[in-house]
Amino acid sequence: MTISMRMNLRHMAWANQKLYAAVAELPDAALSSYIVDPEWTVGRILGHLGESGHWYLYCLKLAPWKPFVMPGSMADVRGVARELAEIDAQLLSQATLGGAMITQDLGDGDHTYPRSMILAQAVHHASEHRAQLVGALEFKGYSLLKLDDLDLWCFYAEVAKQR
Repeated sequence: MTISMRMNLRHMAWANQKLYAAVAELPDAALSSYIVDPEWTVGRILGHLGESGHWYLYCLKLAPWKPFVMPGSMADVRGVARELAEIDAQLLSQATLGGAMITQDLGDGDHTYPRSMILAQAVHHASEHRAQLVGALEFKGYSLLKLDDLDLWCFYAEVAKQR
C-alpha cells in the first residue's frame, strides 16, 4: 500500500481522538443528541465507531469478534477513546503490508476482500460518522468543534508542530 493509506489512517486516528476528547467535555445529556433518527444518538455513534473498529480488526484476522458496550456517560466516552486509539494503531500497522486478499467468515460464509479496501472502508466510515455526530450535537445546541477542525490541514499543522 502507499504512503497515502498510512497518512489516511493516521489522520483518521487523530480526528477520532480529537472528536472523543471534545465530546468528553460536554455534559452526559449530550450523548442523547440526534438529528432525525433517535436510534443514532451521539452515544450510539461513539460506541459504533469503536464497535466498527473491532469489526475491521476481525475482518483483517487481527482479533476475534467481540461485542462492544455503548457509552452511557462521558467517563465511558473516555474509555471508548482509549480503546479506539488501540484499535486505530492496529489498523495503522496494516498500512505497510500490501494489498493481500483476506478471506474471513463474516457470519454468512466466507468473503474475500483486499486489505487495502478494508482499511479504506475504516477511514471512510469514521469520516461519515464524525460528520453525523457533529451535526447531531450542533442540531441540539452543543457547539464544541467544527468538522473543519478535523480536516487535513489541521492534521498536517499539528503533525508539523511535532517534528
